[in-house]
Amino acid sequence: MKNNDGVTALMVASQEHSKKEIVQTLIDKGANLDMQHVSGWTALMLAVYHKRKDIVSRLLQAGANIDMQD
Repeated sequence: MKNNDGVTALMVASQEHSKKEIVQTLIDKGANLDMQHVSGWTALMLAVYHKRKDIVSRLLQAGANIDMQD
């Protein structure tokens, strides 16, 4: 699910350093890793931008697309 701006729970959690367990739960529950919000960013892009290395690693291990463009 996403809000009117296309933001998902995974995107929000991917920006926060203390939310890695939530990110993992969302991944385990089948969250769309590559959904883009209105500006085109994905959860992976947000995690990279906010320097959340542990979350970047989890998203990559789960199969997030590294070739997405905003």
